[in-house]
Amino acid sequence: MSEHISKTNVTMGSDKSFGLVFGGATGLITLYLLIRGGSYWPITALLAVGFFALAFVRPALLNPLNKLWFRFGLLLHSIISPVVMFLVFVIAFVPIALVFRLKGTDPLERQLDRSAQTYWKPRTTKPESMSRQY
Repeated sequence: MSEHISKTNVTMGSDKSFGLVFGGATGLITLYLLIRGGSYWPITALLAVGFFALAFVRPALLNPLNKLWFRFGLLLHSIISPVVMFLVFVIAFVPIALVFRLKGTDPLERQLDRSAQTYWKPRTTKPESMSRQY
């Protein structure tokens, strides 16, 4: 299997934005646990406060976690993208191709006719129909 190489230059987000996003996400988890009556909400609340505090006071301390999270995202991208593209192909194109084969239709009209002078098809619409389109 070939290595997927992206031509797009992906840059890692700032450490401050990483801390704010993770603080917000952990805060939402805390809120959910608090509403549902979970017993771990104080731990997640401390994590949320810690992420927010580090994001505002010393964002550079979040750099190792930010790098780790960024690499994890790249790994997920290299796995998920081909899987999604395969599923789109299988779900969208394969059934259409099977229906065309069962019906015997060839929308590209790929049969070769050695006696044909040209494969050009005359227009079915008049050029006047294209004027004043709007």
